[in-house]
Amino acid sequence: MRAPVFAFVGLLLTLSAGADAQTVTRPPPPVITVGANLKELVFNWEPVPGAGTYRLYANIGERGYFEPISDRIPASRPRAAIPIAVHKQLWSTTRYRVEACNSAGCTRSNEVAPTNDQMLDTIGYIKSSNTGSNDGLGTQVALSSDGSTMAVSAPGEDGPSNSLPNSGAVYIYRRNGRKWAQEAMLKSSDGLRDTRLGAKAPSSYRNMGLSADGSTLAVAAPTRALAGVANAGAVYVFQRVADNSWSEVAQFSAESPTTNDYFGQTLEISADGTYIKVSSRNPIGGDGTPEGRTHIWRWDGSAWTNPGAIAPFYAGDLCPAVRMTTNAQLLVAACLTPFGQGRLVTYQRTGPNVWTHAADHMYQWSSNPNMALNHDGQVLALHEGGGIGIFLRNDFAWVTDGHWLAPNDNVGHDGFGHAMEFSRDGNYLALSDPSWAATGAGSMENWNFGPPDGGVLFLKRRPGSRPEFFYTRLLKASNPGDQDRFGQSVAFGGPDGHYLVIGAPAEDGAATGVDGNQQSEAVVNSGAAYLY
Repeated sequence: MRAPVFAFVGLLLTLSAGADAQTVTRPPPPVITVGANLKELVFNWEPVPGAGTYRLYANIGERGYFEPISDRIPASRPRAAIPIAVHKQLWSTTRYRVEACNSAGCTRSNEVAPTNDQMLDTIGYIKSSNTGSNDGLGTQVALSSDGSTMAVSAPGEDGPSNSLPNSGAVYIYRRNGRKWAQEAMLKSSDGLRDTRLGAKAPSSYRNMGLSADGSTLAVAAPTRALAGVANAGAVYVFQRVADNSWSEVAQFSAESPTTNDYFGQTLEISADGTYIKVSSRNPIGGDGTPEGRTHIWRWDGSAWTNPGAIAPFYAGDLCPAVRMTTNAQLLVAACLTPFGQGRLVTYQRTGPNVWTHAADHMYQWSSNPNMALNHDGQVLALHEGGGIGIFLRNDFAWVTDGHWLAPNDNVGHDGFGHAMEFSRDGNYLALSDPSWAATGAGSMENWNFGPPDGGVLFLKRRPGSRPEFFYTRLLKASNPGDQDRFGQSVAFGGPDGHYLVIGAPAEDGAATGVDGNQQSEAVVNSGAAYLY
């Protein structure tokens, strides 16, 4: 008789367990909405009864399926925010959804896609704390390697109470999490009018840079007069210390300043902040064209040392443009030979203060030998024969990889590639034209040429599985206007180019700080920078 009793009790327990299991059902589907802040998308939904966790998924379009991008969001937090690289996002096809999950399974929400206005909201609009007419904010821009520090120059800034006309300033912005704010306004210690700190002159070359960690800034004032010598030029070095304050720690100039030397017409700083490369125009060659010199400064742990200037390797060559890799291993000079040909001359650093000729490569000379070089000098872009040439490095030899004309080249603009920069990994190349006219605003996968004539930036991408670059985006300001000179300067941050900043020094906005009102255009040529 005892066995049937146990069997009966066991049956009751089994039925009871089954009844409990049947009470757990999948939660109802969430209903989500999407919003936008500077470089982030924000998803919200009402708490779902019975949900244990939430999961955010994205379908970026080119893959064609949803992938989890934020897993195990607590049930107590019906919200998710994700960082966005505005210039890399496939805005026309990317969709998002949320799943509400418990032990019984998951249910899917509706799918949402950001609107065009929300895309524009993710673009950072950067102004100075003391916006003024003709400040030219955005003439030069720089980003640290991790994208946490941004420098923007305003060579027309006039100092306290406008008492130092065109003395110039550099504004430092810092990212805390995903929030950006101005950290400092830097002025040169000599505080002279017409110093024009952070100016581009007389060329469009890059002449401001940040170390990888954003703690050291080198910036040129190439039109500054020294001891009455016009356009002699100078370079200033600033550092951030533990309390996040900044101070000027060094100032460089040529050993013998000369008229129109424009010392600092190009400038770069190594990732560790210990090498600074500065180019100048003088002496003048036999045909009256600037020959150029390259100056290297090195921090030896206690002081900045300068072993002397590097002259063109070949007698008679005129070398106005020089780039240095951010690991300070290579210098590459774009030179014009006496025979009218272009020559890329490559130097390798073989000692702390020793640069040795490694190779040279002939190319078709351009009147604007501006170029871009990625972090370790594996990829180079150069103005060549009316377009842009791409070169890949094989040991120390350069191999031609392609040549591009401007899109829709019959429009007659000659500013294609005015500013050019690679992402650190070399897989993205930004090419600007500050005079180009295109319709639309923000990040566009398809575009039409036409007003406003405020400038554009073309983004090219090289996928890892393919050697060649192809056009992927056209970028404009979030508030484009005529003659804004959008694309006067450009810089990448982050190892894969997640951060991109573009300067527009003739923008007329009256706002101050980060993400102010973009509608007012009451301050002529105050300038702006845009963070993508």
